[in-house]
Amino acid sequence: MTPLSPTHPISEAEGPDDSPTGRGGRFPVTRWSVILAAGGDSTGDARAALEGLCKRYGLPVYLAIRGSGFSPEDAEDLTQEFFGLLLRREDFAKATPEKGRFRNFLLTALKRFLINERRNQKRQKRGGGVASISIDRELAESRVEISGSPEEHPDRIFERHWARELIDGTLRELQEICEREGKGKAFAVLGPYLAGADASHTYSEIARELGIGEAHARSMMFRLRNRFRRLLREAIADTLDEESSVEDEIRYLFSIFSR
Repeated sequence: MTPLSPTHPISEAEGPDDSPTGRGGRFPVTRWSVILAAGGDSTGDARAALEGLCKRYGLPVYLAIRGSGFSPEDAEDLTQEFFGLLLRREDFAKATPEKGRFRNFLLTALKRFLINERRNQKRQKRGGGVASISIDRELAESRVEISGSPEEHPDRIFERHWARELIDGTLRELQEICEREGKGKAFAVLGPYLAGADASHTYSEIARELGIGEAHARSMMFRLRNRFRRLLREAIADTLDEESSVEDEIRYLFSIFSR
């Protein structure tokens, strides 16, 4: 949807309501902290939290599997099987708080899964009756085509597309919010500038397109960009435990685009 920029000032100060947690500095209860707190018990909240995270980050897993040399068909099947095993065996019981990040846990689990997969040539029917992880193969394959060198390590593919999915998912969420609020046109015009593009030289054009003054256009962009940053922080925090730093994770994820 929007060009990504590793230099976008996501961590800059944004006012009293823009702490990394959005809650005055107190780290919130997140999906990952709920999973860790469950300690492997089959609680409804923990399972729902794990399923939600798995569905959101299925695409980076698919692309990492593709980068490991599997065909699109096998990668799609393996993605389903990987998440099915993860949910059925409740592997989050093996996650320890010091690991801190769902991203790290998922990548480690995926690498173990692929090692076992290569050892086992006779695979059972995939899926296992668990919640399906929807993969838009056309979108995924378009990213494979532009992902760069075919020798790129699967770990790097996973992390780069994890970061991209965080940003793209946040943009989709903000678009839905704006449309519900009757601000769909404003998002359509301003959205392309949210993830890094500089709008300073086009505010007059934006103002004309929206039928408002240039000062109003600048104000709208400021508010929308701050809203985007808050939503992105919340999405990132959702994958961390209470001891992890949202700011450190933001810096790390954006540094991926600079490699």
